[in-house]
Amino acid sequence: MKNKFKLLLAVSLMAVTGLASAHSMSGGLVAKQLKKGSKKVFVAAPAVDIYQVDCGAGTTKLYYRVKTSAVAVASKISIQGFKGGASTLSTDPVNTDAKFSPAINFANGEGSYSVSVSRPASATWGFSENYVAEMHCQDKGGAHTETTITMTQNQ
Repeated sequence: MKNKFKLLLAVSLMAVTGLASAHSMSGGLVAKQLKKGSKKVFVAAPAVDIYQVDCGAGTTKLYYRVKTSAVAVASKISIQGFKGGASTLSTDPVNTDAKFSPAINFANGEGSYSVSVSRPASATWGFSENYVAEMHCQDKGGAHTETTITMTQNQ
């Protein structure tokens, strides 16, 4: 009980001091499940989570990257940003090494970005591909600016 209280206190202090303000989003991309008679079957289909990232005044770029957060089976996780007709993509090259994909600095100013995290249709059926995506709005010097992230699609 004492350890739980210490953990709760530490997390509370980090939240108050801003130390827990990293913009990391965790998710899972799961194969589609259909019912065929009395059996459930998994269908190899692409899975996509979509986030809206709103960047405040002074923002010059959106920084983002992704990694698998659990031992993955076959597919690779990608992250792609969209704004003003432009887009950039980064893929986690080795899905079992716990390292992030190459970071993207998408220089498209303040405002709303759409960011998708996806895996291909060829992914192994019935398995969840878990990921951690980092997204930060930044000014030209790389300092964080106001960042609001909202999930708009969860697969």
